[in-house]
Amino acid sequence: MSSSGSASSVYMCYGSVRGEAEVSAKVKKTPASGGWMQLTSCSLAAAMNYGQRFSMQAEGGGDVTPVQVSKMTDASSTGLFREALLGTFDKNAVIVFMRTGTDAPQEYMRIELEGCGIVDFSIDGGGEDRATEKFAIRYGRLTVISWGFDARGQATGQAMAMIENLA
Repeated sequence: MSSSGSASSVYMCYGSVRGEAEVSAKVKKTPASGGWMQLTSCSLAAAMNYGQRFSMQAEGGGDVTPVQVSKMTDASSTGLFREALLGTFDKNAVIVFMRTGTDAPQEYMRIELEGCGIVDFSIDGGGEDRATEKFAIRYGRLTVISWGFDARGQATGQAMAMIENLA
C-alpha cells in the first residue's frame, strides 16, 4: 500500500477455478488460467534456521510455509474445495496486490505459484452475511515480483525473488 493511505485489494486466480471478481484486463493471469477471486487476506512467511545452517556449513536451510489465504464464500468456493479434496499439486496460481493509482488501480506486488495444491481447507460461518473460507496453498516454485512507484504513480522499478521448494 502506498504511503498516501490509498486503498489496497488482493485478488487470486487459481488453476482453472472460476471466480467472480473483476480485475483490469491489464493484469495478467499467467501462469494460472481461471477467474479472479477477491481475497480478504493473504499471508506468506519464511524463516531461516541459522543454527542448522552454521553447523552444516552449507547454504540454504530456510523454511517456507504454505501461503495462507482467506476469502468470503462465492462461486469459486466449490471449485477450491474440490481442489483441496483431490490433493494434487499440479496447478498454478497468481495472487496480485492492487493499490489505488492516479488513473486506475495499479498492481504493486504479484505472487506466482507453480506446482501448487490446496491444503487445510475450512469454511466458517456464524451469523455473517456470507461464510469465510480459509485455506493454505503449498507450492513447488514461488516467484514474488514487486514494483516501486514515484509520487505521480509512475512505476520506477521492479524487484523479483524466486524460491524453489524441494521438500
